[in-house]
Amino acid sequence: MTRPTISGISSFFIVADVRRSQRIRYRGHRWLWFVLRSSSTVSHPSVMTKKQMRYLISATALILVTALISVAQPTTRWILLPETEAEHAKQLCSRPGPPKFQTTWKPTEGHIQTMESRLSRISRLRTQSGIAGVQIKHPNRYYRQYLGIMINGKEFIFINAFCNDKPPERWRESLIDVCDGGCSWGVVYNVATGQFSHLEMNGVA
Repeated sequence: MTRPTISGISSFFIVADVRRSQRIRYRGHRWLWFVLRSSSTVSHPSVMTKKQMRYLISATALILVTALISVAQPTTRWILLPETEAEHAKQLCSRPGPPKFQTTWKPTEGHIQTMESRLSRISRLRTQSGIAGVQIKHPNRYYRQYLGIMINGKEFIFINAFCNDKPPERWRESLIDVCDGGCSWGVVYNVATGQFSHLEMNGVA
């Protein structure tokens, strides 16, 4: 027997009334009626067998749980990397890394939020290497990895940015080093002054 399928997510309620014929009558939204009409196993959207109803409830519950898990996942385009990843930033394959730093530190959520509110300032800078003289029009549209670094006793945040419709799975744990071409760039943020500097961009492949 072919089972009904569900192609969408919608909230609905079911009022069950078990009758002698072992069929269940339900009330729901038009969306649920449409799903039932599209199934070859149900002749009318107001009548289903108990087996069909159990399957429908189970399938819908699975879809709702999947949707909730998806919503719960982070949707931001930035991540604060583990401090151990700072070593990989010292020498990138297609552009200079951040200025020489002595150690690392962990920025707070407040530091990150303040820097995020100032990202538009990056568009005032021009790249110094790779494709020199380029401006980053919308820095907030790139995926961004943050690292706290200490330069001569002062706190900085290094931003490693890249554009991908779907970033690599490891981008939240590991520094992404894009070799050759590609729209990848890096910049340094001075926590004390709120200024960005040392904008570097990958060259042409």
